[in-house]
Amino acid sequence: VGHDGATPESSWLLDEMTIIVPTKGVMYTFVCKCWLARDMGDGLTSRVYNILDADCVFIGLKILYEVTVVTGDLPGAGTDASIYIMLFGCNGCTEEMQLEKDGDRFEVGQTDIFIMEIPDIAPLRKMRIRTDGEGYRPDWFLEQIVMKNLTTQEVTTFTYNEWLSLELGENHTLEWEMPAVINEEQMMQYTTYTVQVKTSDTKGAGTDANVFIIIFGESGDTGTLALKKSNQSNKFERDQMDVFYYSDILSLGDLCKVRVWHDNKGFGPGWHLEYVEVEDSLMDKSFRFQCDRWLAKGEDDGQTIRELACANNDILELKERTTYEVLTMTTDLEDAETKENIWIILEGKKGRSKEFLLENSTKKRRFL
Repeated sequence: VGHDGATPESSWLLDEMTIIVPTKGVMYTFVCKCWLARDMGDGLTSRVYNILDADCVFIGLKILYEVTVVTGDLPGAGTDASIYIMLFGCNGCTEEMQLEKDGDRFEVGQTDIFIMEIPDIAPLRKMRIRTDGEGYRPDWFLEQIVMKNLTTQEVTTFTYNEWLSLELGENHTLEWEMPAVINEEQMMQYTTYTVQVKTSDTKGAGTDANVFIIIFGESGDTGTLALKKSNQSNKFERDQMDVFYYSDILSLGDLCKVRVWHDNKGFGPGWHLEYVEVEDSLMDKSFRFQCDRWLAKGEDDGQTIRELACANNDILELKERTTYEVLTMTTDLEDAETKENIWIILEGKKGRSKEFLLENSTKKRRFL
């Protein structure tokens, strides 16, 4: 590593250098702590570091995929919107990744090819795709996406053949999940989730706030679901059961937890939730998530979000489970603290964990 030292301001104090090799799953850190400068230190502007002297850390292995995106051959099928994908596999899930527009991609009847580094989570099970619905042409007709593992040559197909649009097509959505098809075998099946939400029989338990939920299971999560269309005309009233139906959703298998929260809007937004129960019609099985706590700024610990473990599915959570103590250290810089909740994801040789919530309780005063 070095520089040409062409200007008087070229002196450089190099602390350390990190090189990540995603396809090998390793990260090398070279500790330098020396000047690269003609007028500082030993006067050298370049140095050679031996890889044997580097600190080596094993990180999640990444695999090269050839990603082929096919836009439908229909009038107006092309888009200017930003497009994002998230993949779920047998060994975890990826972060949301953007498919860069970069010129004339995603035009009518066009096939676009990307080379992407993807965490080693194969075999793939489903893809979540969304657009931001922005731009002069916000609507997009997606035919299919084909992913080829350049290491194993395994081909996975995700077929949609519909609009991602709030105005066009049958789904009227900007986000959809597609099951993976490998060797003509569909890796996940569609189901209907019946979500029952029981508000407690406690004074002031009801809420007028907007409520949301994410369901987690063996095969990932559902993404954010708005609890909008209830069987009750006035949702989330005291001692009331609200029922919501979500059809054409991919079954996650055995469920392990739900994350439920509200936006703290409306008159009297505080809410005392008794429990949530989710029934999977494909599995003919129900999963209970007990709460019995407030989601309210002025009650309990002041939180409006809860993560609830499944009360009748211990096997999934106990499988190869271990315990971690997580210590966070906030710096002493001005305004460094936060009042927000924190999420962490752990990544290792076996893949990525689900998201874990570090609640910022007002009583325990964390992240200060």
